[in-house]
Amino acid sequence: MTAIKETGARLPASPDTTLPQNAAVVLQPPQPEQQAKPPQTPQPSHPDRLRPKAEMIESPGHARSRAHVARARFTRLASLLALAASVPAAGQLSEKQTCELRADAVVALDGSGQFRSIEEAIYAAPYREPGHEWVIRVKPGIYRERVYVQRERGYIRLVGDDPATTVLVFGLHANRVDADGQRLGTFRTATLHVDGDGFQAENLTIANDAGPVGQALALRVDGD
Repeated sequence: MTAIKETGARLPASPDTTLPQNAAVVLQPPQPEQQAKPPQTPQPSHPDRLRPKAEMIESPGHARSRAHVARARFTRLASLLALAASVPAAGQLSEKQTCELRADAVVALDGSGQFRSIEEAIYAAPYREPGHEWVIRVKPGIYRERVYVQRERGYIRLVGDDPATTVLVFGLHANRVDADGQRLGTFRTATLHVDGDGFQAENLTIANDAGPVGQALALRVDGD
């Protein structure tokens, strides 16, 4: 038997067209037409991709100019570093300033000054008028003592070398009991108590290290 597939297309009718006697006709449904895809719009390329890379050709004059700029920057940086090295840290006296400081008395723990304690130097200071301060230089060290500047000791200038290494400290607190069995109270705990007028202190640290045991003062000033 001969199979003839029907594709959906019509055969022209012709008298001369005859099918074999044992032929079978197989009919297939017509295939749907494929929808045409819309044309894709080409994406524009990035301008940098389209732009050819230009090779930089540096002229001798340009190279000399760049070298001159580099040398100038290096010279300026070296000058700034040298200047930074010559400037002392904040609050610290330079060697020149230390030499130029006119000190009427010097306090040093190692005995290189006239006094070993700040309190001794304060008690030995005379009363001065405004504009004529009595200058006491305090060399580096940890001075564990209480200092009282009496009203008769006016216009004293207390100058340390460096607040990081020159420290006046004590540890009284308000809950401590005095010789009479009474609590000291807050205002009697100051490490430095100033009653004298015109007192100045610079380049040193004043501290109270009593800790969390009660209220405590590092500095109390009653003078003008």
